[in-house]
Amino acid sequence: MVFHSAPGVLTLLFTVLLCAPAAHAGGVFEVREAVPTNPLDLKFVFGGGNQTQNFPAGSIQRSAGTGAGKFFASSAIPLAIFTLNKCAAVAPHIHPNAAETLFVLQGKIRIHQFRGEEDANNVRVIDVSAGQAGYIQQGAYHAVENISQGTTKFLQIFDHPQGGAVFAAPALVALPRNIVNSAFSVPVLPNSVTGNGAIIAVTPCSGNWS
Repeated sequence: MVFHSAPGVLTLLFTVLLCAPAAHAGGVFEVREAVPTNPLDLKFVFGGGNQTQNFPAGSIQRSAGTGAGKFFASSAIPLAIFTLNKCAAVAPHIHPNAAETLFVLQGKIRIHQFRGEEDANNVRVIDVSAGQAGYIQQGAYHAVENISQGTTKFLQIFDHPQGGAVFAAPALVALPRNIVNSAFSVPVLPNSVTGNGAIIAVTPCSGNWS
């Protein structure tokens, strides 16, 4: 489709564009960060000694330890590299304040996510291979499973500085046991139960490796 405009209309259009805020430098930008005086404030190097949190079934390297410039150390750009051993998973949890992108560096993961009422009783499942990314919506309960034949690594990126995580197992353990058990058709939590941490060994292993 081709549109034809009279010269007067074109003149009016250009006048509007030139007077718009976008035509003035910085007119539409919100300045949220100070300009760094040290370029290294903009850099982060994975591998510092105090970055890693180890679990029996894997590890997490976070971008707030040694080697982090000011912007990373303040969690302004929260990053983490997850390593999952074979038959391991990130335990079910939610991020109340942030959506999450997982970029697979090695291996393959399966993301299970559930938004509650919006999803009815449906759990959305996607498989993500090396070089691909998966998206997890803000507030969705989710678990991330290693479905490769060996070790899987992925980069976690939040869209909010305070991503935060609330894991289902410790939450259920901490709440009054009689109330939690009454929420199910049969009691599910004995008095002696504890949570197993952020990265867990999956038993039995799913066995659907690819």
